[in-house]
Amino acid sequence: MIKLFVLDVDGCVSMPFQMPDWEAVTVIRKLQSRSFDDPAVPSITICSGRPMSYIEAVAQWLGVKHPYVFESGGGIYDANENQIHWSPEFTREILEQQQEFKEWVINEIVRKNPGTILEFTKKTDVGVIHKNEDVIIRMYNSMKEEAERNYRFLELHRTEISVNAILKTSNKGFGLEQLSTITGIGLDEMAYIGDSSGDIPALKKAEIGFVPANGTKEAHQYGISLKSEATEAVLEAYEKLIEHNLHLMHTNQKS
Repeated sequence: MIKLFVLDVDGCVSMPFQMPDWEAVTVIRKLQSRSFDDPAVPSITICSGRPMSYIEAVAQWLGVKHPYVFESGGGIYDANENQIHWSPEFTREILEQQQEFKEWVINEIVRKNPGTILEFTKKTDVGVIHKNEDVIIRMYNSMKEEAERNYRFLELHRTEISVNAILKTSNKGFGLEQLSTITGIGLDEMAYIGDSSGDIPALKKAEIGFVPANGTKEAHQYGISLKSEATEAVLEAYEKLIEHNLHLMHTNQKS
């Protein structure tokens, strides 16, 4: 049985720089509400590279009650306890080196590429955003080269609008492991949907992984490919999980 369906945000729950598909979001929220009383319907939560404040807003749209992961595994917020669980991997030395890398990114990436925004509210990773994918690719290559030269504890991921430099040991796969520890829900009871390279560690860890039609070729190698894009794909996957659980329940009743 899948008890928890974990959602990436950008490219899944919503598309960057576009108005959310409120009709699909509303249906997803209604299914989430059903999960409180219907064991066939998994609850939902979020695992995203975005900062906590952004994920808090999306979690409110969807009626999320479970803890959620932000900054790609760097932190987990538990609303029930009103507590943030930071990754224990972030020692003072690592944070100091990461601050050095952030300063390099500000000087060599943000200032030299007009229209770039540093995700300044983040604590555990270094993220930049730009609307032009060609600029993103160029920035990704430069940041990756610098990390490989001087900051080997970091790994780089990109989407069409963002680049994130995260701690190798605190990626989204680690985030799912931490969710499992905090909630008591096993990884074999979790499903995940993600669309980019940063989602691959979580797609590998979850019992069932999904990738929307807009996902990268690399991501599609690690999950079930869906026909729909973004929010509609989340809804498509959610319905498949309900069917999966109903089938298991029916089979168990027969035996």
